[in-house]
Amino acid sequence: MSERLRRIRASELSDGPASPGMQRRQAVSTGRMWSGVVHTEPGVFSAWHHHGAHESVIYVVTGGLRMESGIDGNEVFDALPGEFVYVPPHSVHREGNMTAMVATIVVTRYGAGESVFNVDGPTGHIEFLSLRLYNPQSHQWSLNFASSNVGTLGQPMIGEFKSGRGEFYDQEPLDGRAILVRFVFWAVSPSSGRSEQAFSADGGKTWEVNWINTYTRDQP
Repeated sequence: MSERLRRIRASELSDGPASPGMQRRQAVSTGRMWSGVVHTEPGVFSAWHHHGAHESVIYVVTGGLRMESGIDGNEVFDALPGEFVYVPPHSVHREGNMTAMVATIVVTRYGAGESVFNVDGPTGHIEFLSLRLYNPQSHQWSLNFASSNVGTLGQPMIGEFKSGRGEFYDQEPLDGRAILVRFVFWAVSPSSGRSEQAFSADGGKTWEVNWINTYTRDQP
């Protein structure tokens, strides 16, 4: 007896394989095929990844899809709503959203084995340490970072948490001029959170988000 047709409601989508910078929502997963919806925030790029032995077809619904691939990551094109993108097996790439709205794409993959492999990009990967200290006199926190490339703590970011949201600021040099840097944390749900880093070159009038992190609490 053949398998019956079935409908997957939006409320029935589950979390798909994770790549930093994008949210995959799974609709169907079988031994040979995966299909779901992917959301990417404005100005955000995914981590570099490939899909193993799977072939992928992407349909852009809203926003836009910038694809970067190639040996040096210099093969770049933008796909607009209504357009399709084909991704061959084992093709290392990353996806970005260069528009001002959340990008939504529909993805279908066909192949065997794992469907997502996160890998280093053309410039390698980042290793850093984060040291967070609380000052009981000022009731503020300092965020201190060090990377494996430098080996020393940088300029601390100072801020505090209010109503489930933490905001931290400092001033750093970039391309020969001083800019403001903002780091924001907030809770998305009781088991997940999000943070964003943004730069401002006009004293805080406008901000450009350049780094987004998502967090999920491990289940015991």
